[in-house]
Amino acid sequence: MSFKIKGFFCVLIVVVGVILSASIARADVVANRIVISQVQVTGGDGKTGEDFVEIFNPGEQSVLLQGFKLVKRTAASTSRETVLYEWKNNEEILPKHFYLLTSLVFSSSVIPDVSTSTISIADHNGIAIYDNNNLMLDNLAWGNVENGFFVATTTLIKA
Repeated sequence: MSFKIKGFFCVLIVVVGVILSASIARADVVANRIVISQVQVTGGDGKTGEDFVEIFNPGEQSVLLQGFKLVKRTAASTSRETVLYEWKNNEEILPKHFYLLTSLVFSSSVIPDVSTSTISIADHNGIAIYDNNNLMLDNLAWGNVENGFFVATTTLIKA
């Protein structure tokens, strides 16, 4: 009987340990959670290169972006992804702050955090952001797509 009780407590301790480990790992993912908050695929007629992606940190802690990637998929691609931007430096998004990535030809009074030639998105695309462990944090698709990303149902606003 004593052996059965000890065995029960050992199993209980292992189960509790596994649950705590999973909770701690999940808390780390939630702590590093950032979301895609806005996407622009054109600035209006004749301004097709004025693409941007805005991400947001809804958390209570800064998120270090080193090793994170922003990728795109075209309308029919479910696996081929093109890296739009990869953070290589110790950049971070402060809590409750936005981070703006734009194409080089983006013209606005708003100063982007990153302006690069690799931000090129179009109708019928999708984008996703991955953390430094290659875990997809958020994704979004628009238009007529079958690329495995979540399809947004929004009203398009002409600039």
